[in-house]
Amino acid sequence: VEAPEPAPLDDFLSFDEEAEPQAEPETERFEPITPPLVDEAIPLPPQKAPPAPPPAGKPAEIPETGREVGRRQREEKQREEMVEKQMKPAERSRPAPPESQAIPAKPRAAARPEQPFGGAAPAPLQPPEFSAFYPAGIAPGQAYALMAFVHLDSVRDRVREIAAGFAGMMGGQPVSSSAPGRIAVDIGSLITFVPQIAGITFNPAELIVTWTPPYQSATFLFTAPADLKTDLTGQVMVFHGPLIVGEIPVSLKLVTQTAAASPALNQSGELRRLDPVFASYSHRDSPVMEYFRRARHNTGQKMLVDVYDLRSGDHWADRLLEMIDQSAVFQLFWSQHSAQSTYCRKEWEYALRHLPQRPRFIQPVWWNAPMPSPPPELADLHFQRIGLPSTTRAQLVLAQVRGLFGR
Repeated sequence: VEAPEPAPLDDFLSFDEEAEPQAEPETERFEPITPPLVDEAIPLPPQKAPPAPPPAGKPAEIPETGREVGRRQREEKQREEMVEKQMKPAERSRPAPPESQAIPAKPRAAARPEQPFGGAAPAPLQPPEFSAFYPAGIAPGQAYALMAFVHLDSVRDRVREIAAGFAGMMGGQPVSSSAPGRIAVDIGSLITFVPQIAGITFNPAELIVTWTPPYQSATFLFTAPADLKTDLTGQVMVFHGPLIVGEIPVSLKLVTQTAAASPALNQSGELRRLDPVFASYSHRDSPVMEYFRRARHNTGQKMLVDVYDLRSGDHWADRLLEMIDQSAVFQLFWSQHSAQSTYCRKEWEYALRHLPQRPRFIQPVWWNAPMPSPPPELADLHFQRIGLPSTTRAQLVLAQVRGLFGR
């Protein structure tokens, strides 16, 4: 079978002008629907009158939004502040007007002294006075009162009037011992009064007052011993916080019978300043000693301490004894450690030699209850309990736990 001959190429490339164009496939078309025209007119809603056109050369205003209004107000405020800052230096540097144009200045009040930030400058602290009022004479078995005051010098007469009002509790003849203070006391500080007279028990044993000018008082009750046969002498110890700052001497004369009389508030005593003070302590209690030393330093008092006052080359044993002789008070820090310390024992045994001439030379203090029992040689002395801040107690515990000291 013979294959048919292929058609010539010209047949494919020839164009038959007479050939009819093929019809395009019909597609579905959508025509827009328009509403039918009606003859009646549709009523339109009422419209506002158009705003007046802006004048020539001025663009139409566009209403601001709330955010744009707030931004514009902030910008205006910042612009005013900048202008005010720029005007101040300009006003300071502006030259003065001539005399003919000068404006008379208003009269100014007298310049006030400069004051520190926060208010007026605090007035310097005035050292307060310490006074004690007590019976001029006591009878065996009778009850009496003793009053102690811390006060300013300006209210001394007022303090006497108050004490005179309690003359009936002082046998009708109260006398006083007082002296000007030597140490400034901060307002709010704690002042402790401790009356000490051999053979008499006071109720309460001590009283603490908060120093608030112009005066504060403490009242103690006591009963004279039934077997009293001689005059009694003693003192009221004064503590500023934990520190012994002085003592007010008290003298009670024995009388066979009480006699009412007008108050005789005309006697005076002397408030001794206990300075310097020798510190006898165990090195395991060094935080307590340091607390006392800083407190005394802040009040201008000197505390003699071995680690600070012994010099290189000194024979420490002999030098310590010299320091005890030079001291006004022998401050014994009594604790379990000092009670067992051989060095502390040697120091207080040497200090006992001064008691005949200075009955109140040894001043023991303690802080941990129960108080360690004192030896028989010290049993007749008054041991004063003191309070310690929490930081000092924490340091004391750490020093004992770590075993940093071995005395």
